[in-house]
Amino acid sequence: MLSSCFNRRNWLVWSCAFAFSGICPAATLTFAQIQESVLAPGHLSDIYDSGQLNQTLLTHQLGVFSTGGFATSTGTINGNDISGMVSTQNGQARMDAFWSDAFTVSGLPLGTPVEILITNSLTSHVSLTGGPGSAGAISDLRLFLSNPLDLILSNTESNVVNGTQTISHMVTLISGATAPFIIDEHLTLNAVVNLTGAAEADAPNDIFITVLTAGAVLHSASGVDYSQTTATPEPATVVPVLMGLVGMAIRRMRRTALR
Repeated sequence: MLSSCFNRRNWLVWSCAFAFSGICPAATLTFAQIQESVLAPGHLSDIYDSGQLNQTLLTHQLGVFSTGGFATSTGTINGNDISGMVSTQNGQARMDAFWSDAFTVSGLPLGTPVEILITNSLTSHVSLTGGPGSAGAISDLRLFLSNPLDLILSNTESNVVNGTQTISHMVTLISGATAPFIIDEHLTLNAVVNLTGAAEADAPNDIFITVLTAGAVLHSASGVDYSQTTATPEPATVVPVLMGLVGMAIRRMRRTALR
């Protein structure tokens, strides 16, 4: 199945990067990456991988259509906001998006402990109708501490939690420390269905960071502001407008098939 095409990155590489972060510029630890795969009856699988890019904005879409079904996948990374949508009828669609960033704190005397609160927020919708299949949205925010910690949120057809979920963790940093604090966000959307069914999953996934220690200033290697200044948007507001055009094409195809 296409869901096995992409594996989670080798965390040993990032552990080494963290260990040598006092030597390498923090900016080298910032990247965005999108991986997508789609498959519909009568088509070979279509796979895309952006590779690890040192940028803060990245968008891509795949789509395959046939008289027997369709599969589409869209992914967007805009700094601390990752969003996407996968949809299929008698096919398979998957989207994996990754965002990594590094942080330091200043504003207080060297060595002062600084407390920050990190929140992983997932607003998602999944649905599955018809023949056997699956649909899901899973977010994993990994915090690189002395021991890596994962803040995981999940919404699948077997345990539907449509709407907004959040999970938080408090971290103590040291003001002026040369080794940055690193986060790695991974959002997976998956939709698989056979026969006459349909499956879809869409979600915006946001990372918010609140500095709890007065006088401390948080700096991200990417330059992204992680403060929570606005309400989490609904999924429909963050998926590119192009998905609307795809939906129109799908409806036309369905009407043609019914004639």
